[in-house]
Amino acid sequence: MLILSFVVLIFAQESPQPVPESYIGYAMLDGAVASSGLFVSVKTETSETVGSATTEDGGAFSLDVIFDNPDTAGDEGADEGDSLTWYLAGNTCTSPASGSDTANSGSHNSNFVIQAESSGECTCNGDESPCDSVVDDFELLYYIIAWSDGAVGDFDLLYAINYWAGAWTCP
Repeated sequence: MLILSFVVLIFAQESPQPVPESYIGYAMLDGAVASSGLFVSVKTETSETVGSATTEDGGAFSLDVIFDNPDTAGDEGADEGDSLTWYLAGNTCTSPASGSDTANSGSHNSNFVIQAESSGECTCNGDESPCDSVVDDFELLYYIIAWSDGAVGDFDLLYAINYWAGAWTCP
């Protein structure tokens, strides 16, 4: 009876929670150190945003990749070994190359450098037309409508609001 109780107790315990993976480094845009206030994000191959930050002076950033909690039905983040794609100011990073970085719970990555080239397109979420690095009231309204239709993700809308409110600066 005592052994059976011990076995039940072991199986009743929750799974250990995954520890976020941390990245500390700097960002380069078009071959130069990124200005402060640019948005950095990382997504899995399913386009789920699992981490975000903004650049500071000298292009510095610090970001944690959040992992999925195995004890819940929802998907809260990356799974161990997921391929990661990095973005800087809305541009896919060329370094690290798309999918070449993988999610590793608990890892610490210091002196991590991301590099991107401007696409020539609007680089701020919500800055639609004209592409003037300013998110105005009407552009934000259209972005909210796109979000309500499911065409824009939750984090993308939050980023657009930050650009609109002036909390972040468009490149």
